[in-house]
Amino acid sequence: MPPPSSGPGRAREDLAGQIQAARQGSQEALAWLLEECRPYLLLIANDELDSGLRPKVGASDLVQDSVLEARQDFPRFRGSTQEDLLAWLRRILCRNLADARRRFQETARRQLRQEESLDADSAAALREKLVDDTSSPPEQAAAREQEEALESALARLPEDYQRVLELRYYEGRYFAEVGAALGQSEAAAKKLWLRAVRRLRREVRCEHEEV
Repeated sequence: MPPPSSGPGRAREDLAGQIQAARQGSQEALAWLLEECRPYLLLIANDELDSGLRPKVGASDLVQDSVLEARQDFPRFRGSTQEDLLAWLRRILCRNLADARRRFQETARRQLRQEESLDADSAAALREKLVDDTSSPPEQAAAREQEEALESALARLPEDYQRVLELRYYEGRYFAEVGAALGQSEAAAKKLWLRAVRRLRREVRCEHEEV
């Protein structure tokens, strides 16, 4: 990776002077240094950011977070050269990248667990899960009333939501088959199904609250 646009010779000496001034408490020198290093950090972020992470985290956002962190932690910086500064900033950025990956992976695992908990082999299992998750007071409506509430909630769903739930639960199809029936990929069918189940749970909850 190329260093910031400081150049050799006198420019390098000037940069070393700015580092020294920043270490002595000059906020102007620190701001100038961090702005000079921003393009370098952006190159690293763009190179290191996983394709799966890009829709969730922007490279410029990671750099901005790292610059702010560097500004706050600069009193801990012990270097005196351009190379020292770049290495220190790179460590901050890489740590933030690792944190972003970990958050993304944890979110993905939670979503997977949620999908697995929502999934069922039959419409009856779905009914039972929805009733258990959405019932509030113990004295709520009897099982038949709950079933009727579910049917009413299903009827209020958009047509594509109704169709994906019908294919998945009433017909018992795998997601690949659901996607084929809907003219979508398996992944797209899973996402549609998940949105449909979440919406259905909200509708059932609303149905119970109106009782």
